[in-house]
Amino acid sequence: MELTLPSEESLQLLFQSLEFKFFLSLLVGFLIGLEREIRGKLGQDVFAGVRTFPLIAVLGTLSALVSDRYLPAFLPLSYAGIILLSTVNYYLGLERRTGITTEVAVFLTFTLGVLIYYGYYYEAALFAVVVTFLLATKRVLESFASLLDKEDVFVILQFLVVSVLVYPLLPDEELFYGINPKTVWKFVVLVSAVGFLGYFLLKVYSAKRRTEAIVKSILITGLLGGSVSSTAVTLSFARLSREVPQLTAVLFAGIVLAWAAMAVRVVVLAAAFAPALWPTLLKLFVPFVAATVALALWTYARHRRETAADFDPRRGLPIKNPISWTEILQFAAFYAAVSALARYLYEQFGSGGLLLLSITSGFVDVDPVTVALAQMYSKGQLEAAAATLGILLATVANNFFKALYALTFGNARMRRLMFYLLILNLLYGLGAVLYLLL
Repeated sequence: MELTLPSEESLQLLFQSLEFKFFLSLLVGFLIGLEREIRGKLGQDVFAGVRTFPLIAVLGTLSALVSDRYLPAFLPLSYAGIILLSTVNYYLGLERRTGITTEVAVFLTFTLGVLIYYGYYYEAALFAVVVTFLLATKRVLESFASLLDKEDVFVILQFLVVSVLVYPLLPDEELFYGINPKTVWKFVVLVSAVGFLGYFLLKVYSAKRRTEAIVKSILITGLLGGSVSSTAVTLSFARLSREVPQLTAVLFAGIVLAWAAMAVRVVVLAAAFAPALWPTLLKLFVPFVAATVALALWTYARHRRETAADFDPRRGLPIKNPISWTEILQFAAFYAAVSALARYLYEQFGSGGLLLLSITSGFVDVDPVTVALAQMYSKGQLEAAAATLGILLATVANNFFKALYALTFGNARMRRLMFYLLILNLLYGLGAVLYLLL
């Protein structure tokens, strides 16, 4: 018997059916109710659990249906009933409880059921996951909030201004010699995001008053940040080395790990657009990843005793605000200047200077160069050797550009350590180019 898949029209009819809406409401309510049921077993007083919450979500969908087709006032009356029920239950248990988390969750679950009726499936599912996450991580969030102070609130607000308020307002067009304000500010947001992540990770781990915990937070930030922007990690950790000079060796190890993560990202990104380049890129970048990881381990092992002697984790870390508007504007100006230089060189040498373009563009960002060359190769517009060489040169150039950040913004010890990485990058670049040419 041959198995046939349902057509797109039949799937659309299924998703629009009342049966599917009620079924999805049950799932959303069950997800939230399951967490509340577990919370109740832990000894906390909750008046709704794994059975009640699905019924509340279904009630929201049913109320929207009745209000939409028969009685418009039914939905507001249902809302009023849910609010009244939650209020009465709250006052009945006021002596035993201090919060209104379950009551608010009941109201939100009812609202999610209403959204499902009107076809907002994705939004309802997303909010259900977010609500369940917030409910399940109560102790973690409360413990995290206890570590924060008034200054941390300003850090959060500053980051939101940089990423949420300023970025959408900037024009997405080239104004002068390839300078796109939105593109420039995108990297400002990335740098701020890495600094923001590192700041709060250090805040949490430094509260444990253990050197191992702080080292762990730095290395995690390096790896995670390097998978997004190793430039941002380099700049953030170089600046942090001035604030906590005793941890310079660890911060340098985090930078090196971010560079290794960037190399992995380049290979994966190029292979996604041109799978045939995978074997050659793997041969080129695996030695670099291995060498950078070895350098990180060697450097940290060499300076570990000195770091342990200089740093007393019981004193905590003198962590300062990572969102500095002066440094943000300096970075934006520096990045824009390099972008303009890349455009100027391209106009002077034309499309024939592909390798020069790879180098100058790599100073700004390696990802666009990688994607462009991989796509040109996959379309037959470029030979494999030329595409691979261009990606390699862009990567090496980008590494030199990041090193310049560390030399500019890092402390004296960070600058000395960066020379090891610069030498490694230079030797790797020369060896890889010779390998491709020969």
